Amino acid sequence: MSAVHVAIGIDIGTSSAKICGIAKNGIITKEYRQNYGFECSAIQDSKRILRVCLDLLKNFDENVTDVWICGQMHGIALWNSQSINEDLENLQVSPLYNWMFTYDDEHFLESLPKWESGRVYPGFGIATLAYLHKIQDLKNFDRCGTIMELFSCYLTKSKIAFMSEHNAHSWAYCNNGCWQENIKQFLPSNVELPTITQDLSLVVGEWRRAKCHVASGDLQASVASLDFAENRAYLIIGTSAQLCALVSQNVTNLPPTVVNVPYSSKYRLVAACAMNGGNALEAMYKINRDKIYSNDNLVEILSKLDQKEVSIPDNLQINPIFIAERGSNAQFSSTGVENSSELELFFLDSRDISKLHCVLLRQRTKFRRHLVQLDSLHDLLSNYEMYFIGISINWGKW
Repeated sequence: MSAVHVAIGIDIGTSSAKICGIAKNGIITKEYRQNYGFECSAIQDSKRILRVCLDLLKNFDENVTDVWICGQMHGIALWNSQSINEDLENLQVSPLYNWMFTYDDEHFLESLPKWESGRVYPGFGIATLAYLHKIQDLKNFDRCGTIMELFSCYLTKSKIAFMSEHNAHSWAYCNNGCWQENIKQFLPSNVELPTITQDLSLVVGEWRRAKCHVASGDLQASVASLDFAENRAYLIIGTSAQLCALVSQNVTNLPPTVVNVPYSSKYRLVAACAMNGGNALEAMYKINRDKIYSNDNLVEILSKLDQKEVSIPDNLQINPIFIAERGSNAQFSSTGVENSSELELFFLDSRDISKLHCVLLRQRTKFRRHLVQLDSLHDLLSNYEMYFIGISINWGKW
């Protein structure tokens, strides 16, 4: 019997990594998930994340043809390219300063140039690099990237960090596939910025003869793994949450609650991003000081919740609260906002969106069971067809 050839997709998230193998016939051959084993703080252990990803790869002994990577955007790690061929213990790498990282100097962003393609917020990679350059000695490092580029370079032993336009845009100061020139004077001269590519299938190296492709952001990859139609929007619930839809390139006059990010040569992705997804659940769990927090304890509680009958208090109310991005002076209030106009804030009504797809962790029923029973949500979404989609890995065709 001939060996099964599979493509691997790996999602390097904020709190865990997920991986699956897909055969040429579209059948998932294997899938695994592993927590990192630490709290979701703004500064994370890069080596531990890499170790988890490498451990997940050990589950695949088939003939792997391709490796596709996606994961958490915005964050930055630095490393020494001369150590990329070393074992993990000897890799010279910084912590991962992720998307939740903020700056002690609340006026720091005001000292940076204006980004020509959007607004810059704390936690965006280029801004964080400029901030670290100001407060730290970074002379031991000569490369940088998101956790995805770091993993890709370590996997392929490449000294060149290739970055998709998706991830580059999430770092800020990327305009049409190029780094903005006037930001470079604020960055360490010894650290080479990633090489941006607009080819979303670019092969950046090999791992055990398998082709490794340039990494993509988890938001775009989540949408790419689903069937696309013009009249669909996607509510993606993970550590954070996003409500998004694909639009043509010429869209203008977006409301302040919506960002416009690269997707493909034909489409842009507009999204309203919430800071409160699974991380809000984690924060609520930590309020109980009688218990010692751990990821394992949280997973155990969620597993028990899946098995219980749904019970929602009759007096439960859901009030819309719009929290501005970190470092933003913008104020969004729920006062006086009618249900019929909330989705207009997210740009859906004006795009003739009629179907809303809720994208959740595969085999997790809790969100679906609770969402379908909320009368307030029914009123809000009365004009939309709702679908629930379970995904195990965020990757797909562009």
